[in-house]
Amino acid sequence: MVTGPVYALTEGLPDSRCRLLRVKVSHRAMSFLFVSIAVLVVGAPLFWMEGGLAWLQKAVFPPRRPRFMPVNSIWIDAPSLPISWHHGWWFGCGLSSSGATNYCRLVGADGQEIYAAEYLPCAGDSPIDETSVRLVAPPHSTDMWLFSEGHDDVVGFLADGDLLLPVAVRNKCGSVKSRLFPAPSSVKFPPLFAPVPE
Repeated sequence: MVTGPVYALTEGLPDSRCRLLRVKVSHRAMSFLFVSIAVLVVGAPLFWMEGGLAWLQKAVFPPRRPRFMPVNSIWIDAPSLPISWHHGWWFGCGLSSSGATNYCRLVGADGQEIYAAEYLPCAGDSPIDETSVRLVAPPHSTDMWLFSEGHDDVVGFLADGDLLLPVAVRNKCGSVKSRLFPAPSSVKFPPLFAPVPE
């Protein structure tokens, strides 16, 4: 005996019609299943190619700051890879144990330390209090490295436009700023259309 919603539909019908209705119901379920699979097969790659994975990574499942990193730490996205999850670094700064400099660290998404050094801001000779440090991510993650200056160090970008540089390369503040923030061009271009004489 058949029970459930199919039984309610087939109540009072001859056996041959009951079997036909059950076949139609199962045919509809199979059609729905095949259409759903087709949508997933076509939709999943499109979602991935259109940046859906990046959206999931940033908006739905953002990277978590390691507990040992300062509260002012920022996430810096690394150049993208075809298939990656939380590909980037955490950069944060606090006061050094001596209190004479800022101690900044760069760690991977897994919390493993990549780089650490004592830093000072370009605009002054004293460290910034940890609660006052306002870091921002660089416009491009490649800008944070000092490879152009011949060093393996990392630049700290501050919200006020200043930079934090390692004490060992602080004498290069001018060249780093000119590379990262080039002066606007003063080249004058001729007008596209010359005035028509009367």
